[in-house]
Amino acid sequence: MSASLQIMLLSLLACLLVVAAALIVWRHRRNPGEKERRRRIMLHRTGRMVEAMVADFHESLVWYSYTVSGVSYYASQDLSGLSSLAAGDSSGIIGPAYIKYSPRNPANSIVACEEWSGFWRNRDAAGTNRKPHLEKERLTDEKTA
Repeated sequence: MSASLQIMLLSLLACLLVVAAALIVWRHRRNPGEKERRRRIMLHRTGRMVEAMVADFHESLVWYSYTVSGVSYYASQDLSGLSSLAAGDSSGIIGPAYIKYSPRNPANSIVACEEWSGFWRNRDAAGTNRKPHLEKERLTDEKTA
């Protein structure tokens, strides 16, 4: 085999490898919806929880504010990917809630995801919010009963 033929074959092989790598990367690229879903799940599993105030809910978009280490944050979350919450009544959503935020970046937060919701949907007869029954409170109530 001549040297020029070997160079041409190696060049062709290199081009094929680059095209194959590009196709593999392109096929496994995540769409924006999948990236957002993974972000929500990551924050649910690794985030810290803090109380927040939900200010508004309109067409599956919720606006809320919270404070971490003396710094106030104002954020919004699109709940359209969460069908059980997006179609909900706003009367059970506006008011106090819990959010989960990233300890590395407190501005990165969620109020709900596929596995968790921070909304206080429990209301009394007068329509005022009550704190959700947390596991610790439930155990305390069972001991006193």
